[in-house]
Amino acid sequence: MKTVFSSHGCTMSFAQLREVEVDERDNYPNEELDAWKEKYNLDEDSPVIWVTPSKGMAISYGADLEDKDKILLMNDNELNIYISKNDLPEPYEYSTKDKIIIPESNDGDNGFVMVC
Repeated sequence: MKTVFSSHGCTMSFAQLREVEVDERDNYPNEELDAWKEKYNLDEDSPVIWVTPSKGMAISYGADLEDKDKILLMNDNELNIYISKNDLPEPYEYSTKDKIIIPESNDGDNGFVMVC
């Protein structure tokens, strides 16, 4: 069992993911999401969330951009101090037990789509 983190903790339907990542951001071709849907037996209502195995990466999404590299080098204690000093929320923590992580969704920043 592995732990992953989310900066916001909000799930969305696969259809919403498609709308954001294909239609709005043009991050993936529609055919790629169709392939994920078929490979992982998903439907448009399947709940998904963006996650990362890096607590620091999850924290960096809510932090100042210029702090990102520094945050990624911090240990857990330093991350907790940073969160407290900068009034940031703790990232949401999830177990991957009985969940599907879609490795093909790697966003280049160690972020992945997880099927909830």
